[in-house]
Amino acid sequence: MLSKLQIQNVALVTQLEIEFGDGLNILTGETGAGKSIIIGSFNFILGQRLDKSVIRGGANFARVDAIFLPLGTERNKVEQLSGVEILDNQIILSRTIKATGSGECRINGTIVTAEILRLAAGVLINIHGQHETEVLLKPKNHVAILDSFGGQRVINARNNYLDEVDELKKLEKQLKIFGGDDFERKRLVDMYQYQIKDIEDANLRDGEDDELAEKKNKMMNFEKLTNGLKTAASLFDGDNGIENLTRQAVTALGGISHLDPRIERYYDTAKSLKIEIDDLVGDIQSYFDDFEFDENEFKRVDERLDEIKVLKRKYGSSIAEIFTFLNETRASYELLTRSEEDVEKIKIQIEKKKTQIQSLADQLVAIRRSVAADLESKIVTEIKDLGMPSARFTVADICVDNVTFLFSANAGVAPRPLVHIISGGEMSRFMLALKVVTANMDSVGTLVFDEIDTGISGIMGHKIAEKMTSICKFHQVIAVTHLAQIAATADNHFLISKQEINIKTTTSVSKLSKSQSKNELARMVGGEDFVKNLTK
Repeated sequence: MLSKLQIQNVALVTQLEIEFGDGLNILTGETGAGKSIIIGSFNFILGQRLDKSVIRGGANFARVDAIFLPLGTERNKVEQLSGVEILDNQIILSRTIKATGSGECRINGTIVTAEILRLAAGVLINIHGQHETEVLLKPKNHVAILDSFGGQRVINARNNYLDEVDELKKLEKQLKIFGGDDFERKRLVDMYQYQIKDIEDANLRDGEDDELAEKKNKMMNFEKLTNGLKTAASLFDGDNGIENLTRQAVTALGGISHLDPRIERYYDTAKSLKIEIDDLVGDIQSYFDDFEFDENEFKRVDERLDEIKVLKRKYGSSIAEIFTFLNETRASYELLTRSEEDVEKIKIQIEKKKTQIQSLADQLVAIRRSVAADLESKIVTEIKDLGMPSARFTVADICVDNVTFLFSANAGVAPRPLVHIISGGEMSRFMLALKVVTANMDSVGTLVFDEIDTGISGIMGHKIAEKMTSICKFHQVIAVTHLAQIAATADNHFLISKQEINIKTTTSVSKLSKSQSKNELARMVGGEDFVKNLTK
């Protein structure tokens, strides 16, 4: 259960601590005293965003801590969700927002994400207010409510159904690997055959495109290359050519190399240079002799490059990628052509699985119909007890995926979806009836009710108080109310009030004694003057 709620620097709150007890905890106070701050703090811990504008003036942060104890199964659930080891017999959820807009979430001092904090808080506490009203008005949420009411019987049936649906999806995925249905398999086989033939007929070689591109570039620059080679050859050739002059230099140095070790090194270098020049002249001449422009060859090279370019556009950006594609396509083709027997087996399994799923779906729907009849009966009983004697509640459109809650508060009016017909007061009573019926199935220890008495007054206040008291058999209940009938049944009564201290308005919360509670109840019934007259 929630033991303490600590709030710092939130709106009108400087610092306050509320120590809640077992049973029914009621918070009351005049309009504007700060009841919304308390509910907002609960929502903040439960993951709702809090704008930095709520930070009290002059402070640089706002913080809320919720302390839960003693612990039962919640300990393991929170540990599993958060990864935080709970060493003490308490869980402390903390959330801070700073004036810079940044925030921080902690569980027992360990920093966690806002999502982890939200999930952990959801194990410990639920708020039933405007948000839950919105949830209840959406038909997509009704099936979860019905299944929760149905308990393990429905959950088992639903899980069995979903498990088989998952198995069907796996089989269909396997069949897709084999090409899907017969038409799709034939289409893929034809496509693979074409692609394999297209690539194999091209007789590609690794690096062929680079060789051809180099050859084409040489042929396109034939004239420039020819002229350059001729110029280079002329510079090496003749009496005054580099080759002859180098030979003369070698002879001259050779004649004096024995006279000085340094000259001998020059002579060796000159001989090496002459050998390299002779080789270079030979290479240039050989290149020149082999180099010729063949227009037919140029056309062949150009067309081959275009062919390779088309293949790259289809199958990969390089010849290596095209070969990779070819190998993968061959493997896919072989899988399809040799898997006829496997495909037939999978098809048979799929048909059997569909039959099983239909049977499980029928069972799930039948169980839901049985559970729905029970829920309808119990909701109507509670609703009638809350002052709507002609109310009707129906669970319609029951199937494997959805159900729809229909409601009518008045005689002669057919039940319709909640969103179309239910008023604020009717919704408050409907939600309370639902909580009473499902109280012993909700595993969350603390329930917070906000605006549960919207549109309620008079004798219905007593009825709501009775229902909330019955919920307290299974949960700790915290409620903000404006009705004295509800506040009078509190096990723990708290007063929310405002004071002006040093020209600053501050909200505080105090636990009331029995006599103080009577005065507050009197104020709620007749106002301040009534209390003064009552205490004269």
